[in-house]
Amino acid sequence: MQSNNRDSFSNRGSFIFVFVLILIIIATSLSSIYDAAQLLYKQRDIVMAKHELQKIGVASLALFLQTRRVEVDRVWTLLGGIQKDFWDRPYRKDGRGKQTTWISSGPDGEFGTEDDLNVQLSDLSHQIPSLNDTLNNTEVPVKGNTPTVRAE
Repeated sequence: MQSNNRDSFSNRGSFIFVFVLILIIIATSLSSIYDAAQLLYKQRDIVMAKHELQKIGVASLALFLQTRRVEVDRVWTLLGGIQKDFWDRPYRKDGRGKQTTWISSGPDGEFGTEDDLNVQLSDLSHQIPSLNDTLNNTEVPVKGNTPTVRAE
């Protein structure tokens, strides 16, 4: 009779061990899935922030081509009032003219760190060959009516 109790206890102990092992595996898997989802959301946020920064760069480039200056208030007016980055923090504008750079402090909220996002007008102009020549000229010839640029 006593050996029967030992077998029952050992079977119960094995069951509990396997049950706990399965719970640990499930918890680890769920944690991995959660971490992967967090990474995907962070990457999505960065892509969306880069898109917003590109729109600011293009609006600045359009203003620079029209006026040879990049005025912050006119950029915001052109874009319908965007004044903060994806993380609801203000952008920083460095440089002048075609060296103007718009900077977002990125997810960590601190400028000067590796997660900062930026766009420079001269980089945008190299993506459009005809603009590169115009930016390198000291004067931009404007004839007739100046076209109106609208952001979408």
